[in-house]
Amino acid sequence: MFKYLKILIKYNKNQMKKALLSLCIVLFIYFSGFSQGLKIIDQGTIVVNGTSLYVNGTSSTSDMSKNVWIQNISGQTLDIKVTRKEITFVPGTLNATCWEICPPSDTAGVYPELVSSTTVTMADSAIEYSFSGHLYPERNSGCSHYRYIFFGVGTNITDSVDVFFSHGQNCATSVNQIESEISFDVFPNPATEKISISLNENINNGELIITNLLGIVVSRRNITELVTNNEISLSGLSNGIYIVSLISDNKKLTSKRIQVLR
Repeated sequence: MFKYLKILIKYNKNQMKKALLSLCIVLFIYFSGFSQGLKIIDQGTIVVNGTSLYVNGTSSTSDMSKNVWIQNISGQTLDIKVTRKEITFVPGTLNATCWEICPPSDTAGVYPELVSSTTVTMADSAIEYSFSGHLYPERNSGCSHYRYIFFGVGTNITDSVDVFFSHGQNCATSVNQIESEISFDVFPNPATEKISISLNENINNGELIITNLLGIVVSRRNITELVTNNEISLSGLSNGIYIVSLISDNKKLTSKRIQVLR
């Protein structure tokens, strides 16, 4: 009798272990779905986090715009804001960023980086449809490049999408052409305390900037300074990914990713 009771107890323990293991797997799968935090959606179905989108028009187009949806997949309620960052702008153009409300337009170059005045509170799994980035060419031809950074206030949840507005100039062609003509090397990568820059073209003016993934400039050097001293100190930077960009005449010519790892 006791022999059968022991077997039964052992059997139940094994079943309980299996049940707990299954529960852990289910919980892992469930919560891992929220690891991104935010999902940026184009055309209702295409996830475009960290990618580039293109809007085509002419210099006489009155309003060029791009709408994307934002979904909260963090597993918690978030207060979401959006930062508009001018990567490349054409003088004389105007821009506006709609986030729940559409504010008056700004002159390009006046606010290189602008945080939305409104905050949208989003429950878990909710989708916000109100975002749209606008460019008004005002009869000025060129290629305007904007980065829209969405972030949870008081959290480290953030993601972005880049939008190229082609108004009288093909952004896709011009960007690819510039990058093929001018480049630079960064070494070592990953880096610890400093990096060295090697330019493959003789560039007379411009600057080299390092930004974090939020687009915040953490280091800035004039191109002429790199001729005599091509080393840039990374002291004060925390571990992570950074973008090193070559800028000339307010235009990003090319960029590279580096990792700071100590």
